[in-house]
Amino acid sequence: MRFKLFLFFLPLLMSVNAQQFPEFKWKNRMVVIMAESENSEKVSSQLELLQAEPDEMNDRKLVICLVLPTKYGIVNGESIMWFENKEYHELLNPDDLAFKIELIGLDGRVKLNTTELLTTEALFAKIDSMPMRQQELKDHRK
Repeated sequence: MRFKLFLFFLPLLMSVNAQQFPEFKWKNRMVVIMAESENSEKVSSQLELLQAEPDEMNDRKLVICLVLPTKYGIVNGESIMWFENKEYHELLNPDDLAFKIELIGLDGRVKLNTTELLTTEALFAKIDSMPMRQQELKDHRK
């Protein structure tokens, strides 16, 4: 019975992330990187991977967000626009993992969740398999 209740509430729990960034819903997909420090090796490596393909990221309407324990930032090229906020890290990373990535779709729902570095190939393949992305590609061909 408890497991069934958990499954019932799971989509509700997963949608908490999108509520933190309502300005992006239906406009952008988000890669949210949660970490203890912006200077961590994994954060640097992940940002390097994502920033190496700006045209592909733009084509898929991707925004990168870095969430740290006391602030979060929207990555814009080589710079990050920081905002003070202690609650986001607790809400988005309740298990207090040292490194976590989530892909949030245009609909505001979590589409991918990992604690490992995310290759652009895996990220783009996941996005390209989504129904809204398929429609974007179809509309672009017209």
